[in-house]
Amino acid sequence: DSLQEWQQAGYNVNIDRINMKERSKGTPLEDWGSRLDEWHDGPYYYAHLSDATRLVVLYTEGGVYFDTDVVFVNSMDNVKNAVGWERPDSLCNALMAFDKQNPYVKQVLSKFNDDYNKNDWAANG
Repeated sequence: DSLQEWQQAGYNVNIDRINMKERSKGTPLEDWGSRLDEWHDGPYYYAHLSDATRLVVLYTEGGVYFDTDVVFVNSMDNVKNAVGWERPDSLCNALMAFDKQNPYVKQVLSKFNDDYNKNDWAANG
């Protein structure tokens, strides 16, 4: 088990296979999740599915998400309800830390659900 070493060190880590149709139920992304078959032929399907998955998990569970290429120079212990900032006109989902059912994440999920464009890489959420 590749996680055993982390678990023995006291970390609560595991790998779960996520069914987005089920996982999105009861969230603002439920309609989008129920229509995955429609989105599958989009050129950015897997990027969008990844974005949706991390947002749904943060909304339903709370926690911290960061891309594997993020380098921390300070502790994340006190970072709460925050999203990365990329440039003046753009936020970046490479780093997100939110409480469970955070209203901002709820709004992002609603926008993703209502305005989804399978042909635009960066227009969702």
